[in-house]
Amino acid sequence: MARNNGGGGVAGAAILGVLVGGVLGALAGLLLAPASGRETRRRIADTGADARDRTLDFIDEGRERMADLVDESRSRVTNLVQDGKEELAEATSGIRGIIDEGKEAYRTRRTELVDEGEESETVAQGADADEGATA
Repeated sequence: MARNNGGGGVAGAAILGVLVGGVLGALAGLLLAPASGRETRRRIADTGADARDRTLDFIDEGRERMADLVDESRSRVTNLVQDGKEELAEATSGIRGIIDEGKEAYRTRRTELVDEGEESETVAQGADADEGATA
């Protein structure tokens, strides 16, 4: 299954490339600029510390963004589950109503048929009585 990270991987790689390029450019500038050995070492140390700080900031921002995405995803999933439960409850209620209507229609028709059957027996008994009286 393909993952869609919204281009975050490409953007992250580009930002990381800019950071690394900036550090390498600053380091090259320090090494090529005329300065004493002690001053050059201090500049290299400062540049390394700055690069470390920027990298840590970049990592922290990435973690925060990832946490936000996880929270947003969790919220969306929770909402989808809740919507699904509501839809299922509505469908179940509708089906129960249809079943109840069918049961009621069955009972009504059954009562009608039983009543018609009793009338038929009464008519048949009356006809038998009439035949016996004429014989």
